[in-house]
Amino acid sequence: MTVTERLSGRAEAVAAILFALFVLAVMIDVMMSLPALLLVLGAIWLIEASLIVAVIHNTWRTTTLHADSSRITLRFKTPLTRRREISWAVADIEGILVLTTSADGGLAEIEIRPVAGAPAKLFTDHRQIDLNPIAADLHNVIGRNGRGGG
Repeated sequence: MTVTERLSGRAEAVAAILFALFVLAVMIDVMMSLPALLLVLGAIWLIEASLIVAVIHNTWRTTTLHADSSRITLRFKTPLTRRREISWAVADIEGILVLTTSADGGLAEIEIRPVAGAPAKLFTDHRQIDLNPIAADLHNVIGRNGRGGG
């Protein structure tokens, strides 16, 4: 089984980036025309440019969960950093849980608890009714059928 999470709203992010690039271009023009504003506008320009990078990094981030009868693998990929991968043998998984993350119980996350090491938290603040079937499928694929710590 494979579950891939990509953030929605990419079209809106592209529009925001294009607008921000336009603003940066206008700011450069103003700074060239009014050098007295260079320090103030330069600082704002750098902040705006770093926000564009942050939007790209977060909007085009991908999380992939792959599980089969022998392994569970997580892959995290962004356009600005190296791909990161974590993998466990099924025998090294203590439990797979769906944990509530909101006061009203509507939002949750999946937590994979290995026997050794820190737990992996996935799909944080997704609707619990969407995560329960994923957790159930994970249990079935790894042969736990809802048993074994979650």
